[in-house]
Amino acid sequence: MVWRWYVYSCPICRKTYQRSLSPFQLGSGKRRCPNCTSVFDDGTREWPELPPMKKFEYVCPTMVLGYFGGTAIVIGYAFFMAADSRELNLMLGVLLLCTVLPWIPYFLSRSDAIRSSRERFVRRQSLGDGQDVILPL
Repeated sequence: MVWRWYVYSCPICRKTYQRSLSPFQLGSGKRRCPNCTSVFDDGTREWPELPPMKKFEYVCPTMVLGYFGGTAIVIGYAFFMAADSRELNLMLGVLLLCTVLPWIPYFLSRSDAIRSSRERFVRRQSLGDGQDVILPL
């Protein structure tokens, strides 16, 4: 399997502050580098500010879609190869355990990040547009 990582770094000192499967990150848009203490626009936006397609790409980046596309092909092959329904049920159960269950922590972490992003957005809206939240690296 090929892992496609996106690497995010400070534009001033080039210190890497995050690696992710997704090309989009959630945040206030401003970040302070602990290495050089500069504040910069990191390109992040909060969940409510993202258009629907970027929301989908945040939850299901290209690598995740490719992984589940491959899983769908294997499931189709299982339907073709199974001799009877008992064997098919066994094959589908093993496929579920081996392909879907490992992704549960990933999707749980994404849902937690979305929840945090919504909370930051509501907090920022209540403080007014003049108050920016600067995230640490």
